Amino acid sequence: MKCALCRHSKFTRLFFFLNPRAIGPREFGYFRCNHCYLVCLYPALSSQILNRIYSDLEYFAKLCQSTESGLLDRLLSIRFFPEYHEYVELNSKNKGELLDVGCGNGEFLEIMKKRGWKVNGIDASKEAVTNSKLRLGKQAVIKIGPVRPGIFRKKFDVICMWHVLEHVPNPVAFVSNLSGLLKPNGKLIFEVPNASSILFNAFKNDYNWLMVPEHIFYYSASSLSYLLRKGKMKIIRKDYPPRALLNFSLSIEKIVSKHSHKTFGKLFLFLTFPISIIYGFLAALMGKGEVLRIVATHDGKN
Repeated sequence: MKCALCRHSKFTRLFFFLNPRAIGPREFGYFRCNHCYLVCLYPALSSQILNRIYSDLEYFAKLCQSTESGLLDRLLSIRFFPEYHEYVELNSKNKGELLDVGCGNGEFLEIMKKRGWKVNGIDASKEAVTNSKLRLGKQAVIKIGPVRPGIFRKKFDVICMWHVLEHVPNPVAFVSNLSGLLKPNGKLIFEVPNASSILFNAFKNDYNWLMVPEHIFYYSASSLSYLLRKGKMKIIRKDYPPRALLNFSLSIEKIVSKHSHKTFGKLFLFLTFPISIIYGFLAALMGKGEVLRIVATHDGKN
């Protein structure tokens, strides 16, 4: 086993768990590279199996589904940080050409289109591209396939990725290709789960945001800096927005439900709401929250 970023072979084992799906190996583990601190899933699934998962017609439908609780849906909808479109515009001088990598059902592109951006999207899933084209119409350019040189005949002012990088098997080549699609002063703006999250490291296989086997990697600020440098880019801004404030409560619910009745899990979920929200804010302030947002650009050495 070698690290996908630095190619070192010394790792610290974080935890093992049984495969929740019917495909792939019986057991997985997450390991942290001792050199660049990238957290890696092992064994990683083949691209063929991953494509089968992302080709499931229900996969993208589930991304938009509400929870079983109306109260929980309302709580999850509360925002204490800039939305994706607001964050992009906070970090952009003008509304130009925008590319959304891993565009999914096209919700983000639809918002940006209404706000005056020239929108483009790409996704490896045929189902996702079909959904985006239906949503956006002919004014948007939506392509299917991996990001590669020459797939677009233009370069972009802004490239966005919202919870995409953790799904990418070969991040070094991927970021290098993205760098080649940016205009000289263009911005790469993205968000990933935070490998430095206290909850991720404390709850381990009971962590609410554990998404296996889709989450091949978990990144910290240090591992992202290492990755971007290899793609001839540099971080110019990083933020830890207080997102997923209920992950503490949801992880507690998961543990209680596993060891007793689901009703008790729901009870603990609601009882721990205040603790979860307060904790979520404090963890985000310390850079130990659930997500990490990055703004990057060319390093000027190309």
